[in-house]
Amino acid sequence: MLLWMLMIAGILFAHSATSDASDSNASLEENMAPLLEGIADEIKLEAQVIFLKGVQMFNEFFKSPKHDTNRTVYLETCDCDYHCGGCSISRVAPPNKACHCKYKGLWTCGGEVTDCKQPDAPYCKNPDRTLASCLEGGGDCGAYPDSCDCEYHVEGCRVSVAASPYTACRCYIFFFWSCAGTLVQCKDGNAGSCSNPDTSKASCLEGGGNCGGY
Repeated sequence: MLLWMLMIAGILFAHSATSDASDSNASLEENMAPLLEGIADEIKLEAQVIFLKGVQMFNEFFKSPKHDTNRTVYLETCDCDYHCGGCSISRVAPPNKACHCKYKGLWTCGGEVTDCKQPDAPYCKNPDRTLASCLEGGGDCGAYPDSCDCEYHVEGCRVSVAASPYTACRCYIFFFWSCAGTLVQCKDGNAGSCSNPDTSKASCLEGGGNCGGY
């Protein structure tokens, strides 16, 4: 009889302990719920930021050159060759004209003589095979090895590696607190910050990108 009483008492004690533990866990879960919801919201926000930065990065690095079908094409000839990454000018356009390079598939490029984007720019008046002249045509200029770079400072980007002559470095936020740069046509082809680009804010503004780090 004593044994049965002890067993019953043990069962009741275990049940009581389990109930107390359950109540304690339930109370803990209730207290933790707002904190967990806040963490989940932060994770969602962070994921959205990462996604948006990824989209921007994809657009900057992998977008295809846009070819303007409404531009004027002339009977004069120029030509472009394919190299790793895209096209470059192989036969220059006539004076005061530009060569529009276009990738034709199967590792070949071609060129069409068209109007310059900046008719008063020196590399339009006297075109050559440089990146600056290629950018005047508005086509595929991916084969040029020229490059620039930008770095992050406090509130934005600043140029860290200067652009090539008669081009500009367009800075953009790359990922969180980092920046990158890509070569583009100068806003003002006759500006000193275009003909002799450096790491100054004036040269950064020529690229039309993020220059908030100055």
